[in-house]
Amino acid sequence: MVRAFAAATGLSVMRYVRARRLSEAARALAGGAPDILTLALEADYGSHEAFTRAFRDHFGVTPEVVRSSTCLDKLTLQEAIVMDSTVIDNLQAPRFVTGKAFLVAGVGERYTCDSSAGIPGQWQRFHQTVDNIPGRVGKVTYGVCGLKAADAPNFERYDENFDPLTGNGGLEIWIPVKE
Repeated sequence: MVRAFAAATGLSVMRYVRARRLSEAARALAGGAPDILTLALEADYGSHEAFTRAFRDHFGVTPEVVRSSTCLDKLTLQEAIVMDSTVIDNLQAPRFVTGKAFLVAGVGERYTCDSSAGIPGQWQRFHQTVDNIPGRVGKVTYGVCGLKAADAPNFERYDENFDPLTGNGGLEIWIPVKE
């Protein structure tokens, strides 16, 4: 599904979701929303500061500027995507590869939907210590997430180009696995 979405839209699922959430927040701000923190939390940001940083990076202006101007004309908003199945008619079948077993070491924490804003901080703590893992091979990092909604854990792979501060770069793969 993730590959089909990217092939049809040209965006990763997470990039699209982030842009949609920020766009809806921009609409609310232009409409006079009084509380930026509430908008930040509704858009799944853990703080006013994180939301403002993401908003500025995405639109080039702060939430306060949009709220005071009540204008969206200069913002490129992400509209809802209407999927067209003809775009993905030639999507290649998924490739399955059986690899050698490997050891995963890291920082383990459990999150709920209400506490998931702590995940970026966990990645930041992990990236401060990852180079000190004895016997580490390569610069690739992985995230293993057990989400009930997926009925199986998800698996993320980030290569050496991934920037944990911005969430940009690298490669992200989500693979449901059996327990």
